[in-house]
Amino acid sequence: DCGVGQNYCVSGQNGALISADGSASVSANDLILRAEGVPPGVNGIFFYGDLQTAVLLGQGVRCVGGSAGLFRLQPVTNSGSAGELSHALDLTAPPLPGGAITPGSTWNFQAWFRSGGTSDLTDGLSVTFTP
Repeated sequence: DCGVGQNYCVSGQNGALISADGSASVSANDLILRAEGVPPGVNGIFFYGDLQTAVLLGQGVRCVGGSAGLFRLQPVTNSGSAGELSHALDLTAPPLPGGAITPGSTWNFQAWFRSGGTSDLTDGLSVTFTP
């Protein structure tokens, strides 16, 4: 892990943590989100927003809020046998216009995944993007 972003908030019951590889450079467009400590073989999705919050959800805490809503990063991914989710962020294709990631903007990311009969979340990751 090259240490992109700053972790905040708390992870849920599974203790899953979010991290990012690559860089926060918009022009490089090489950021890869990772969630480790996810139960094996479950589906999950990454999402982001411009605010930080702490709202109980399933077995965890939703650490990401949004003044314009939350933006889900498709597709849903499976944690496989390693219990890890990953998503290569494509800054040229935001999920919605309000979710455009631009130089100087700060966004908060989190992964949400199935856990037993409910769901759980990683901690949060705040990233300030550069040109």
